[in-house]
Amino acid sequence: MLPEEVQQANVTISTLKGELLKDIQVNERGETIVKISGSEFSDGMYLYALVTDGKVVETKHLILIK
Repeated sequence: MLPEEVQQANVTISTLKGELLKDIQVNERGETIVKISGSEFSDGMYLYALVTDGKVVETKHLILIK
């Protein structure tokens, strides 16, 4: 859940080496869904992170198998 007081929020997707592949701005607050098309990326493991007001709030792994 994204608090109303958050000024700026993004979801970033990067390689395990830290190369930024995609940065998605999140405009909604509260319960929010961000959809990512798997066709944009090759098979592999990625990191996705929620960044609010310039600070990384949470980072998780994403495994893509086509």
